[in-house]
Amino acid sequence: MSNPSQKPLFYCDICRGITPDVSPKYKLHLFVKDDSDSCIVMMLDSVAQSIIGSAATELWDDPTILPQPIESLVGKSFCFGISLSTDNVNNGNTTFKVSEVWSGDKIQKIESQTEPCSLLDTYSSTLSGGEVSLVDPNKESSSEGFSTPFSKRKEADADLLDMTSTSKKPCTQKIKMENTKTEE
Repeated sequence: MSNPSQKPLFYCDICRGITPDVSPKYKLHLFVKDDSDSCIVMMLDSVAQSIIGSAATELWDDPTILPQPIESLVGKSFCFGISLSTDNVNNGNTTFKVSEVWSGDKIQKIESQTEPCSLLDTYSSTLSGGEVSLVDPNKESSSEGFSTPFSKRKEADADLLDMTSTSKKPCTQKIKMENTKTEE
C-alpha cells in the first residue's frame, strides 16, 4: 500500500537515478492551419514559454484542465520556424518541431522582406503564417488529412500534380548503351 502524502518518484536520464524533485515543462502539440494547408507542430518548453508568457511551473494546477493562457492561443496568428528531423523526411512523421516563433510586427517585417504567406501558392516555403487550433488530446487522433508537402518544384514544374511514386514525371531522355569489352 502506498502513502498518499509521499511524492511520486521519477527516473532522471541525466543523473541516472530516481528523484522526487521534478518540475513541469511544456510539450505542446498544436494543430496549425494557413492559407495552403495544415499540420501539427510540437513546441518544447523554452519556445512555448515565449508565446504563452508564463513558465509551466506557474500554470501547473490540475493536469486535466488546460490553463487559460494556453487556450488563449487558439485563433491567434504566428509564424513558425520548424526543424525537419530524419523521422519527418525518412519515415513521413507529420509532426514538426518548432524552433522559433514570430508574431505581430515581426511577421509583418518578415513578409515585407519576402513574399507574403498568402501569395505563396505553388511554391514551397519554410516560413508560413498559421492560425492555432485546439486539438482535444483525449480523442483518438489520426494523421490523415494533415499532410505537409515535401516536394520542391521548379517554376516549369509548378503545374504538375503532387509527385508520388506513381505520378512522377517520366524520363524523356533515352540513354544509349554501349558495348563494353572485357580485357583478358
